[in-house]
Amino acid sequence: MNRLRKIFKNMKYRHKLTILLVVTSLAPMTVLALYSHSRQSTMVRSSELEDMQSIMEQTKEGIDSQTAVYASLLNYLTYSPDIEEIIKEKNIDNYTAYEKYTEIADPLLSVPKSYHDAINRIQLFADSIQVEHEYTLVPLDKMQEEWWSEGLKDDVRIQWKVDRTRGEVVAVRMIYAQQKLNAVLCISLDYDKIFQPLTNILTDENGGIVADQDGNVLYNKTGLKELKLFDDNKKDTSQTADKLLSKISQTCTWTQTESEENDWVFYFYKSQDAISGSVRRILLEEIPLIIACGFIILFLGLSFSRIFTRKIEELTKNMDQVNHGSREVTVSSDSEDEVGILINSFHNMMDEINRLIDEVYVNKIALKEYELKALQAQINPHFLYNTLSMMNWMAIRSNQMEISKVTLALSTFYRTALSKGEDVVTVENCIQNMQAYLEIQLTMHDNNFSVDWDIDPTIKNEKMPKLLLQPVVENAIEHGIDEKEDGDKKIFLSFRGNGDDVVITVRDNGMGMPQEKAETLVTYQAKGYGLKNVNDRIRILYGENYGIRIFSAPDEGTTVVMRFPKEDRKDEA
Repeated sequence: MNRLRKIFKNMKYRHKLTILLVVTSLAPMTVLALYSHSRQSTMVRSSELEDMQSIMEQTKEGIDSQTAVYASLLNYLTYSPDIEEIIKEKNIDNYTAYEKYTEIADPLLSVPKSYHDAINRIQLFADSIQVEHEYTLVPLDKMQEEWWSEGLKDDVRIQWKVDRTRGEVVAVRMIYAQQKLNAVLCISLDYDKIFQPLTNILTDENGGIVADQDGNVLYNKTGLKELKLFDDNKKDTSQTADKLLSKISQTCTWTQTESEENDWVFYFYKSQDAISGSVRRILLEEIPLIIACGFIILFLGLSFSRIFTRKIEELTKNMDQVNHGSREVTVSSDSEDEVGILINSFHNMMDEINRLIDEVYVNKIALKEYELKALQAQINPHFLYNTLSMMNWMAIRSNQMEISKVTLALSTFYRTALSKGEDVVTVENCIQNMQAYLEIQLTMHDNNFSVDWDIDPTIKNEKMPKLLLQPVVENAIEHGIDEKEDGDKKIFLSFRGNGDDVVITVRDNGMGMPQEKAETLVTYQAKGYGLKNVNDRIRILYGENYGIRIFSAPDEGTTVVMRFPKEDRKDEA
């Protein structure tokens, strides 16, 4: 005992904390697991009963929906003027009767079979029918020969009869005239198809019974081999639903519901072993969970024990970063223990160092800003324009009109490019800028290429970022027409509105390139301000739906299409 106490005393504090946490967590967890299993077992049994009731209700509704359809059909036929006419006309000759039965009664009573596969036949028994016609029209006195005629009540409501041995379900409607039975309509249905919804839900663990209000069993099927009930294929009227349920209750749990369409009562039962199996499965599922919880507790114990050393490790890592040039303090602590005091002292020390560094660099930055402003003043736009104007005047005076033309173009280019410091200009400003730029390029190229313009005047006042088009045109000249050796060299510029967008097209008839290579130009970062920069700039300003697209083919030139939204679309964005 003393030895164990000594071992525990000399153990690292982190390990002591781990053992304490695991022990204190496992004890209440065991109690909670036992209580949870007990509660879950009760809930599973309750849930099984609810599921059984829900399944039974859904099955009953499925059968009710079928019987409701056939009841509606029976009501429709009862009040059909053609059926009423057949019932009322008694003194007609056989030929006329045959003709009327063939033309009216046969389609009326036979056609529903083609729409409802559960219908075996539809029959009308009436006083007015003297000779049996097919199986649809039968004299009333022959109704007594039908199995379902026994036990019929004098009632105008629909009566349902079931014969399990014949596999037949019938819906019967009595028709009276002056309190005298005048006719009977009967729809014969397939037994298996009527009770198919109930058969579909049966498994090896459950069974179903359907009985009328008198307790007579209309349907009984089970998948439980150990449950010995009467043979489903034999007629056995000695056992009622109550007797069957008495046997079933010994090994099964059952639930019931009543039909809303007739007097049938539906019973659905499930073996208690199957329900207990669900509880056992929950227990088997809980065992891995308990084991997983044990590992989680152990993991958390080890993790929490490291918390006390984590801040020291973060402080060491942060100090190493400072040693390699970083001035950012990433570690922090709001505790007042020794580790917290050490971290806060380091934080204060770095703040003081950063303050001293900032004091030195702020003065240098201010000095650089003053130098930059002085440089900007030297390249003042007014100074530039006045100088170019003077050069133009000197060229005119010396009768150097070509120099004057280039000087004016250069003046226009810089005036439209600088645009009084504005970042956004009109399309008209862009056009003027390009006209001046191309005037200079034509002079530099000895007018060896021509420029075609297509300008939509309705978009001249639309706004666009400045200096957006110049890299595209420069690219068309440098990599398009300059590389073409023979033939006419042309550049085409189009400024058009397209719905809510502005579309600018630059096309050259240069050497062109494969389309695959053309598509890479918007992703390739050139040394200068290339097509990728133009595309990225448009997308940043207006979204991913806008930008430039490039179309090209060898020896067919290259087309660059630039798209951005009009002013009203930009305001909506």
